[in-house]
Amino acid sequence: MEKGYKVTTRTMTEFLNETFGTTHKRWMKSTHSYDDETVIWMIRIDQEERAGFKNYFEDGSIVEESMDKPTRSDKPFRMVFQIIENKKEKTKTFIYLGKYKLDLDKSSPTRRVFVPVD
Repeated sequence: MEKGYKVTTRTMTEFLNETFGTTHKRWMKSTHSYDDETVIWMIRIDQEERAGFKNYFEDGSIVEESMDKPTRSDKPFRMVFQIIENKKEKTKTFIYLGKYKLDLDKSSPTRRVFVPVD
């Protein structure tokens, strides 16, 4: 998949089913297992706190900051899809930003830093 790939759907479930061939009836989590080392990560990168997490860009990396609990996945790689919502049309556009790897040296239990690998 190339960076910049975009797909617009109404839900994460539709996105996963159309893009990755899953057959989910409902999917409400921001991560979905892709392989043994990688998750699909569907997030809004806007520094807004949601469900105890904030995501934002910092020096070319993506930071996942936890307000009160650990991150949701221990897999080292993430295929990152930024979510842009169109509230008027009730749709979400998922934009592929690339594959990122957890940088343990820059991370802590409540602040994880992911650096681009492609």
